[in-house]
Amino acid sequence: MKTIFDYNDYKSYFIDLLECESNTLLRKDLALEIGAKPAHVTQVLNGASHFTAEQAFAASQYFKFTLNQTTYLLHLVDMAKAGTKEIREFYQERIRDLKNTHLNDLKAHAVAQELPLTDNEQALFFSRWQFSAVYIFLAIPGNNSFEAISKHFKFETVFIHEIISTLIQLGLIHKDTLIPTQAEFQFPVSPISARQSVNFRLKALDSMTYRNMTDHHSTVVFGISKSDFITAKARIVEVFKELRNINQETRQEILVCMNLDLFEVK
Repeated sequence: MKTIFDYNDYKSYFIDLLECESNTLLRKDLALEIGAKPAHVTQVLNGASHFTAEQAFAASQYFKFTLNQTTYLLHLVDMAKAGTKEIREFYQERIRDLKNTHLNDLKAHAVAQELPLTDNEQALFFSRWQFSAVYIFLAIPGNNSFEAISKHFKFETVFIHEIISTLIQLGLIHKDTLIPTQAEFQFPVSPISARQSVNFRLKALDSMTYRNMTDHHSTVVFGISKSDFITAKARIVEVFKELRNINQETRQEILVCMNLDLFEVK
């Protein structure tokens, strides 16, 4: 099934989407959701008129678009309404970047597999930050030894044995080499794994207390428009993906954590 990323023209996408649904009520529902009359939707899709940014955003919410899909749609609308060659080329470049990001995501998900953990196993694995930290630490070349863990984390010997035993029990590392059983992996997304975020936010507070000059911490509260909020979230996602690509191109040497939140304060 095609997605918005397969199109360079938003009208063609909506025409195909509405025809695929084979539901005459859908166009009426869409018009209602974006605050327009069905005739206006028809005029836009079949004529020279265009959706406003607000209408395009409302449409993306109606069809339950992801953040990147929404940003891509808004750029398609802006490009279609561009009055000069320079502006049109500007949006073409942004659209091309988003499409490439989407393709890279597909490739990444085709390689990275979710850790095969049951709910009970997740509860154990995410109960302490040390389990996931050591697990990722062992994936860094040269770190797959008891001595390397002890030197880096300064854990008690008994606790290191507990961590290693637990990771072996969960099938996450090889017993003989201590190397992770999956070369590429992603943590499962579940209410249980949410504990991971809590654990490492607490570690961030520890880092702030130690005042390590090589670390960086920022908290900024500010006002922003709704459209810029969407753009900001898209930029953050892109930054994370860029860091992931950089990490794949160079030799891993140290274990770091980056917590980043962008949310509406209510």
